Amino acid sequence: MFILAFLLGVVALAGTLWLRRDTPSSRSWETQQGLIDERFAFVFLPSFTVLLFGLGIIGISGLFEDFTIPVIILFAVGVILTGIGTLGSIIGLFSKRYPLWLLPQWRLNSPHRK
Repeated sequence: MFILAFLLGVVALAGTLWLRRDTPSSRSWETQQGLIDERFAFVFLPSFTVLLFGLGIIGISGLFEDFTIPVIILFAVGVILTGIGTLGSIIGLFSKRYPLWLLPQWRLNSPHRK
């Protein structure tokens, strides 16, 4: 299951990096009505990526039989990433307010930004 979380995390990371680049294809969503908007592109998708990687790390830590210090650290990192990703995903889905530092410079200067 953790392999699936990592694979989906890699796909979400690729989408996140693509949307953050200032290219005509990544700007195409600015003028269209659809699923992808500013909150999805710059808050939800990166947070969801962190959430998936955190879940994958928790899954890897569960593969070890002994509960040693490195396994505890691995589990703690996974829990922290999962918490950050969950909080960011909830903000990206339901909140109208989010920090402007999450937006790339090209989006802040865009004439299509409301």
